[in-house]
Amino acid sequence: NMSDKDRETYVKKHDLPSTDWPEAVTEGKLKKVLGDIRDQGMVMVGANQYLQLAFPIIEGSQVVAALGIPIPTFRFEGSTRKKILKWAKKTADEISTALT
Repeated sequence: NMSDKDRETYVKKHDLPSTDWPEAVTEGKLKKVLGDIRDQGMVMVGANQYLQLAFPIIEGSQVVAALGIPIPTFRFEGSTRKKILKWAKKTADEISTALT
């Protein structure tokens, strides 16, 4: 979990995300979207033809990486969608456990 201070320091050093991530182009939006990712345990960003899924990898109390999965939207439906979400989350959790 990124503290307000850590997030502000990061933004000062690296700037805000570009328009490639329109949900996070202001500090307020970035704070909200990071909170949503923390609450949901993942983020899904995409366009019409593909999605990018990311599941946080946590060491101690810090997110240190993400397990990312690019996938065509037409393949991310029904039972396949449920299985991918379940197993990707489980894998990210296992990696996190291995780091602690």
